[in-house]
Amino acid sequence: MSEISSAFDFRKRVAYQKWPKREFHLAARRQLRRLAEALGLAPGSYDIRNNAGGVAVSGEIVLYGARVYV
Repeated sequence: MSEISSAFDFRKRVAYQKWPKREFHLAARRQLRRLAEALGLAPGSYDIRNNAGGVAVSGEIVLYGARVYV
């Protein structure tokens, strides 16, 4: 079984590439979960939302809570 590396180069272009874009979204969600934990946010007090956008863009991943928006 192969693993996706936990290290992701966020400078890498992912537009027009299905799997690199998916890896980008997974890695960004993972990093935002770590950030929420480091900030001491309680589970359920925030959402991590993503919008893949169209093929020409990387999309966006957002940490959203009552007092935080990253």
